[in-house]
Amino acid sequence: MKIKPFILFSFIILILALGLIVRQQVKINSLEKQVLLEETIKSATISQEKAIEIVNSLPEVQEKTKELTNLGAKLVFFAFDNDNYWLVKFAEDKSTYVTAIEWYKVDKKTGNILK
Repeated sequence: MKIKPFILFSFIILILALGLIVRQQVKINSLEKQVLLEETIKSATISQEKAIEIVNSLPEVQEKTKELTNLGAKLVFFAFDNDNYWLVKFAEDKSTYVTAIEWYKVDKKTGNILK
């Protein structure tokens, strides 16, 4: 039984077309993964706890903490979500109320202080 040239040619074209479709799908999947990775990196932010840690590590905060704890003060930190930054309150807990000592803005992407 002989295969007609037209059928053979059509079969080869079909195989090549399927190969191109599969190759394009692989490229699309790869591109989608790259975009997803970039979006994940862009949306990565520091946590509330990390923002407080950054503020607490500042020399001026360390100095004030040492000074006030030597006087028996109880110091606290609060971090409030504010779109692109954390608003961190460094305060003294007076048991019936809290007195703000200083406020800091911590950039959620970089961790930089925007005071």
